[in-house]
Amino acid sequence: MEDKLIKIDKNGTKYYADYTCPRCGGAGGSDKWQFTGWTCYDCGGSGKSANPHIYKVYTPEYQAKLDAQRAKRQAKKRAELEAKADETRKEWLDKHQFNENGDTYKILGDTYAIKDDLKALGAKYDSFLGWHTKTALEGYESAKINISDIASETLYGYAIDYTVDLEKLINKDKPQEPEKVSEYIGNVGDKIDMVVTLDHVAYWENSFRPWEHNLTYLYSFKDDNGNVLVWQTSKGLVIDDGAKVTIKGTIKEHNEYKEVKQTVLTRCKITQGDT
Repeated sequence: MEDKLIKIDKNGTKYYADYTCPRCGGAGGSDKWQFTGWTCYDCGGSGKSANPHIYKVYTPEYQAKLDAQRAKRQAKKRAELEAKADETRKEWLDKHQFNENGDTYKILGDTYAIKDDLKALGAKYDSFLGWHTKTALEGYESAKINISDIASETLYGYAIDYTVDLEKLINKDKPQEPEKVSEYIGNVGDKIDMVVTLDHVAYWENSFRPWEHNLTYLYSFKDDNGNVLVWQTSKGLVIDDGAKVTIKGTIKEHNEYKEVKQTVLTRCKITQGDT
């Protein structure tokens, strides 16, 4: 359906009316409505809308003029924002519970039970920082965070970088334990009997027969030295990640997965608890 030219104004701008039905695209109906009636109820099957969409087509010269006017307005607005940027950022900091130095104090620990107390003391909550205040609250453990570590300046205040690892930022000045590197344990064929921690569990479905589906579990453990032990089995165990267990089994092989050394076990028996 060809659009209809309505008028041409003094600037040479052409006004067109598009009568194509927006619901059926001018087709008058659709197979996807076959169970409720193929015909489009907006246009009654004509494909033509009673309320056309009006749009403009500018001449190149007038389009250039409009673009220049828009750029001028944007430049003026930016100049106004830049002139009061410092004031805007100060207002932003105050509104979001940061002091004049850009510091806020994040309340640590479980704050849900004391959220009403924190609110009464003037603390502010958001999903990224949690409860925080512009000054440290006496009697509450907190960590100081500076705005420069979690956000960048804008003409409207600050833009928070939600990818920042807050826990890592808070603990950056604390001495870190050296990362433990996994090494192989024992020799192939050795029996083991040791206490380990369940790191994680993965599982997948195997189809051995068309009518039978079975799950295979892969349990990954770590000992106190960071050595990784894995056990693949069809047994589904009720053990939480991070739980201490005693594992008895046989070393089947040594291999690497994603450059991490693993001691692969077989014929294992798991006992809950650190025994």
